[in-house]
Amino acid sequence: MPTNWPTSIDTPHDPVSGESMASGQPGDLAQEITNLNDRTVAIENGIGSSTAQGLMVGYRLISRQVIGSAVASVTFSSIPGFYENLHLMWNVQNSTSTTSWLALQLNGIATANYDAVLGWTEGAAAGAAGAGGVSDNGVTSARIGIVSGTATANQASSGRLSIPNYARASLIKAWFTSGMCFSGVGATGFYETSSGGQLRTLTTAVTSLTILAQAANINPNSVLSLYGEG
Repeated sequence: MPTNWPTSIDTPHDPVSGESMASGQPGDLAQEITNLNDRTVAIENGIGSSTAQGLMVGYRLISRQVIGSAVASVTFSSIPGFYENLHLMWNVQNSTSTTSWLALQLNGIATANYDAVLGWTEGAAAGAAGAGGVSDNGVTSARIGIVSGTATANQASSGRLSIPNYARASLIKAWFTSGMCFSGVGATGFYETSSGGQLRTLTTAVTSLTILAQAANINPNSVLSLYGEG
C-alpha cells in the first residue's frame, strides 16, 4: 500500500488528459486518502512515526487483491510498520484439478532459510478421518496451507496467516496459520490445516509478503486480504 508517512501531504493537482483522480499517483485524491488513513492509524495508536506499542485495538484493511487472471504468486509490498500484528486472509482456488500447496516468502527473500511444519486432519464420507503432516527445513519458501483444485467447480480453500510483532527488529520473524480445504464432495473429503514457521535470517521488519501456488497458478476470483492489528 503506497504511503508517504511521515512526510507532508502531496501537493494537489488537477488531473491531466487521460489521468484519473483515483489512479493513486502522487497528488491524486485516492493517494491522498490512503496517506491520510495511514497517518490517522498512527495518530490513534499514539506512536507518531515510530513502531512503539499502539493504543488502538482492532483490525484495519491494508490491501485486498482480487485475482483477475491466473497468477503464479501474489505480493503485498510497502507494508506500513505501525501495527502490532499482521494478518492475511485467503480464499483461493488452484488452477490444477487436484489439491496442492500454498507457500510463503517474506521481503522477497528466496534463499533456503525457511523452516516450517504443516499438519492436517482429513475428513471423508461416513465420519472417516485421518491425519498427516509435512515439514520444511532450509527451503526457499514455506508451505502454509492446502489449496483446492478445479475438480469441483468454484471450490476454494480458506485460511489465515498471522505474523506477530512483524515490524520490530531483533527477533526472528515467525508465523502461524489455520485453514481449511475441500477436495471435492462426499468420499473425497476435506482438510483442516494448521502450520507454523520462521525465516531464520529475517530479524528486521516484514515489509512485503508473497503467496505462491506451488503447482500451476492461483485462479481468477481468488481473494487475498491483508490486515493490520493493534
